[in-house]
Amino acid sequence: MIGKAICQRLDNKFQVLGHHGTSQGNLTDDATVKEAVERAFLPHGSLDLMVCCAGGNTGLSENDNCIDISMEDFHTIFDKNLMTAIMCCRHVIPRMMRQKRGSIIFIGSAIVGNPREDGQIATYAMAKAALHEYTIHLARQLRVHNITVNCVAPSSTEESSDMHNLARVAVPYEIGDLVAAISDNTYMSGQIIRLDGGKHWVN
Repeated sequence: MIGKAICQRLDNKFQVLGHHGTSQGNLTDDATVKEAVERAFLPHGSLDLMVCCAGGNTGLSENDNCIDISMEDFHTIFDKNLMTAIMCCRHVIPRMMRQKRGSIIFIGSAIVGNPREDGQIATYAMAKAALHEYTIHLARQLRVHNITVNCVAPSSTEESSDMHNLARVAVPYEIGDLVAAISDNTYMSGQIIRLDGGKHWVN
């Protein structure tokens, strides 16, 4: 839902790969990512923006806590939430460096630094925390190439009192609006922007 909302919000500004079903596949697979990036680049000759919102922790064991999670699920969560971003960057960044411009936006999570009372989704939080750190270090490395790197860290779009402070959850189009605003800003870089209804500051 978040990815679709972002694509819809950006569709009037960019030629969006993926919005019209033009690119699907396993983003932890090098060959798949390479093909997707080439498909985005070749018709237009440039890549101006990459939004990486692959991830999540659905379809896994309910025991996503520090003690009970299986190693298989642990690696799957890190693959989906961290390695997808790294794989995409390995193919997108060289093209942006040659262009001497570009913008990269990751979708992190407001769960980082805000653990749930029941200790669940701990591995997901760890993976997103790593993504947040990757954002900061990558932004510093790419600053000389005129490439900005930022991360939007939204709260849940599903009912969960542990993830937000306002009397409602986040709405996907609000996340899309923030991503679109960041894509317009060529000076902001290395930032983790929380969109959590004030939960972080209230706590």
